[in-house]
Amino acid sequence: MIIAQIIKSRVPPVGYGGTERVVDWLSRALIRLGHRVVLVAPPGSRLAGGELVEIPPGANSPDEIMALVPPEAELLHFCFPPGKEPSRPGLVTIHGNMGFDEVPGRNTVFLSRDHARRHGSRHFVYNGLDPDDYEFRREKDDYFLFLSKFLFRKGLDAALGLARDLDLNLVAAGGRRPSWRKKTRFVGDVGGEEKRRLLAGARALIFPIRWPEPFGLVVIEALASGTPVIAARVGSLPEIITPETGFLCDTYDDFVRAIGRVGEIDPEACRKRVEELFTSECMARNYLRYYGQILEKGGVGEKSLAEE
Repeated sequence: MIIAQIIKSRVPPVGYGGTERVVDWLSRALIRLGHRVVLVAPPGSRLAGGELVEIPPGANSPDEIMALVPPEAELLHFCFPPGKEPSRPGLVTIHGNMGFDEVPGRNTVFLSRDHARRHGSRHFVYNGLDPDDYEFRREKDDYFLFLSKFLFRKGLDAALGLARDLDLNLVAAGGRRPSWRKKTRFVGDVGGEEKRRLLAGARALIFPIRWPEPFGLVVIEALASGTPVIAARVGSLPEIITPETGFLCDTYDDFVRAIGRVGEIDPEACRKRVEELFTSECMARNYLRYYGQILEKGGVGEKSLAEE
């Protein structure tokens, strides 16, 4: 199959960029599975083993972007709402939470069952990563990790409170601010080898979010590193975290108890969870099933892949 992956930001990203990394992983997995991938993306993008069509500066309208797609592409995969129904067979993945006035198009998928349900859909494909991109460690260092943007909805204040109340060593990545505790270290935005090292060495990832997370890529990044996850029971997280891989928390006291039990989690079980369900190849195969439905039947149908 010849597939066009269409995105308005640079792939792979420089530093932070969850959607861009997912598109890169998906494209590379599709190529490994024998398909031809054309990446339609801004200048500076690249795709090993694939083809690149650059979106020139100022080309923002759906018609301008779709006109760049080679005519031989059989399926157009947008990672953003294109603004109009594609004139050729296409699929749209919604990577964030849509506004109340936004309505998903006909061939639209989301990132988790909860994400789809909240937008009136049944269709979703879990994000996946390449496990080889992450360092797996059984033996952990003596720190907990917070790794998210420093936004209220991400719960940095809750992580800091837990570190203070339980006298924990905490590494906070995703921004900078003054630290008044010797045991709390802010390391700013991290990527590449530094991010892999922090994920692999942490006793656990603390993820006390306050919003319905569509997926939570950092959660499977931690699990791939053999690192348990202690998270709020919201959004997609009950679909990702099992009792073997971490803890789902409803209250602050739940987080306290979970931190005391983190040694019960086997790093091997964390890694296995990703290898079974959240790899880039799993993601690619599920998207291929949706691509096939669209090409054969004209649409994704009423039932989700999970229901078939």
